[in-house]
Amino acid sequence: TVSYTENLIKPLKTGGLLERQQGAGRGYRLSRPAASLCAWEVVQCFETVDEGRRRLSKSSESRSVAALDAEAALQRRALLQAYNLGHFAPDAE
Repeated sequence: TVSYTENLIKPLKTGGLLERQQGAGRGYRLSRPAASLCAWEVVQCFETVDEGRRRLSKSSESRSVAALDAEAALQRRALLQAYNLGHFAPDAE
């Protein structure tokens, strides 16, 4: 439905990845070439992490889990930054 599609598009518009296309072929298009948009930028449009709300427990187990979580987040970000949208849709240019 239109509202479902708009709900998917809104974060991408807000994130500056999509822009409205006027004229006969109305709709949306990427704001930059696909090869210049990394997958991390897309993920960031849909995720928000409020680091200020995380509370660290004093137990060594909690600190270990927090350290593993932080490392996993860094690895995930690095992986997503290594791929641009051109990798997923090479004919989209």
